Amino acid sequence: MFHKFRLNGDCLFSFPTKPRKTPEKPWDIAVSPNDNTIYISDWSRRRVYVYNGQNGKKIRSIKGCYRRGKKDEFVEFSRPAGITFDLGGRLMIADRGERCVWCINTEGDELIKTIGDGHIQDPYGIAVAKDGKIVVSESESDCVSVFGDDGELLHYFGGTGTGEGQLCRPHHVFIDSNMKIYVADTQNKRVQIFSLPEGLYQNLMPAPTADITLEHP
Repeated sequence: MFHKFRLNGDCLFSFPTKPRKTPEKPWDIAVSPNDNTIYISDWSRRRVYVYNGQNGKKIRSIKGCYRRGKKDEFVEFSRPAGITFDLGGRLMIADRGERCVWCINTEGDELIKTIGDGHIQDPYGIAVAKDGKIVVSESESDCVSVFGDDGELLHYFGGTGTGEGQLCRPHHVFIDSNMKIYVADTQNKRVQIFSLPEGLYQNLMPAPTADITLEHP
């Protein structure tokens, strides 16, 4: 069962659930910046469910899409996990099974581009920066990768361990307005906040002065 709440905690509505027609094991959720449509990834049913953000009614489900310009080549999702939107309002889906990130249109019928091309190790979480850069957590390799909006790998950080800056099974990622990256360092039971090399964000912001680590009690 899904619920939509106001910031004060009041429930606006609940999403209806019906066997085999709704998410079985939902992984992540994203809201369209254009019309507040809700997208939910479900790795168990291998698809993305789409709901009306005003009343919670199901619109459709997306199990894959056609490659751009190739209507006879259909690509199915394997284990869709983290989802978000890029600056153009297109849907970004981290697929753990295919080891890549899909960029598709919001109708779910056209694959625009693929990031990682089978080389991202267990992509779990995904976030898009204000300049279009794409940040993906790789749970299997204990690192976070940064891609350009064209899919080029620009930088990666982390590495297996328990020390500051090291990661163990990183899950979700988030980028704030100051271009700092928050990483849920799951097995280390903490959240770490990273800054990136100045060259990646020159002309956008001054280089942050320090990294911060927040640990659970």
